[in-house]
Amino acid sequence: MSTLVLDSQAVSSLALARAGTRPSRAVNALRSASIHHWAVATPAAVLAELYRGGGHDQSLDAFLARYPGVQVVDTDRTLA
Repeated sequence: MSTLVLDSQAVSSLALARAGTRPSRAVNALRSASIHHWAVATPAAVLAELYRGGGHDQSLDAFLARYPGVQVVDTDRTLA
């Protein structure tokens, strides 16, 4: 099975995506992963990098709630 791994730029883009705007490359990649039944993951280190407090954290939490299929995984040597 293939896995789409979301880096900090992709997660940030997805968290800040607005309805009615032109889809970003990250949105298109997430859609493609869904169509092809790929697993979707983001390293825990990415979330640690992006959590900064305030409204930005709410956007990240909302993104993770909207896409419960995104697995938060430990960054081990294989993933890195």
